[in-house]
Amino acid sequence: MTEPGTLSLERTSPQIAKITFSNPPANLIIGDTVRRLAEIVAELDADPDIQVVIFDSGVPDFFFNHFDLAAAADRTRCRCGLTPY
Repeated sequence: MTEPGTLSLERTSPQIAKITFSNPPANLIIGDTVRRLAEIVAELDADPDIQVVIFDSGVPDFFFNHFDLAAAADRTRCRCGLTPY
């Protein structure tokens, strides 16, 4: 499992990865979520063994919610190089 944050990656086998969104209480998407997702996708894309990616929620009753615009207002560009909207 990766370091704690709003997104985690677990390799359940060499062929299967599980990505879990977890930003309680409502699983809002923030800059860290976008950055980590870009990193994880790049990592999995470079892995010739990966066959399945499962997306999951660590917050009951929410898969993931909209982007947190209040957090986006605090920065003009996230660390992943994308401009928040």
